[in-house]
Amino acid sequence: SEKLRKDFTSMMVHELRSPLSNIKKIGELMKTSKILENKKTASEYAEMLYNSSSSMLGLVNDLLDVAKLESGKFTVEKTPADIKEILAERVKFFETTARSAGVNLSLSVDQAVPLTVPLDANRITQVVNNLLSNALTYTPKGGSVTMLCFAHKKGTAFGDEAEKVGFPWVNENMAADTALISDSVVLAVTDTGEGISKENIARLFNKFTQLASGARDFEHKGTGLGLVIIKGIIDAHDGLVGVGSKQGVGTTFYFTLPL
Repeated sequence: SEKLRKDFTSMMVHELRSPLSNIKKIGELMKTSKILENKKTASEYAEMLYNSSSSMLGLVNDLLDVAKLESGKFTVEKTPADIKEILAERVKFFETTARSAGVNLSLSVDQAVPLTVPLDANRITQVVNNLLSNALTYTPKGGSVTMLCFAHKKGTAFGDEAEKVGFPWVNENMAADTALISDSVVLAVTDTGEGISKENIARLFNKFTQLASGARDFEHKGTGLGLVIIKGIIDAHDGLVGVGSKQGVGTTFYFTLPL
């Protein structure tokens, strides 16, 4: 609807304005004061500039991705890749964030996962980054976030397959009958965060309703675009995206890559 589109545009402008005005302020200070003579202060200002411009760049990239999705120009370049290696590298990357948040981060990969899976490594890395980042943001201190990967055979539900290999899985409020899904590799992030209400689960992957409904609490970046882009990336891989969540217990976000 037109109102949602307007809300969305004004929110985007607001999100970009804040890092931009930070950059401008820092620029002014650097021009007019003796800040640069003090090494410690200069390095703090450089860090602030870096963070503000990174957050703007992230937002602009998200907007470009969404524009590509909407115009049907979103493509992925699939080549056989070692999914285990990608996941191990991403979990290692997020270790510092997890440690400083007091959250236990781990990776569980089942032995039955094939050595290579056809995928677009850059795009799948983007998906994994987003899911891990969100899970770490919404998991309280002392909680845990687990990245999972296992092979799915048609005829068995994901929750049962995860249980069989001892992986944590939140089965509540899952929309799809996952037993019907053809043979795939399942990748998921399970957290012990506060969980998501049934009403909000329905809005998660829809750009405009999510932003208008206040369901944007689930996105650390504040734009709510991350999950919309994830869905676009996985759709382009002919896979599926979904979520299971129970309030007070935690959440599992999953996606599939067909074999």
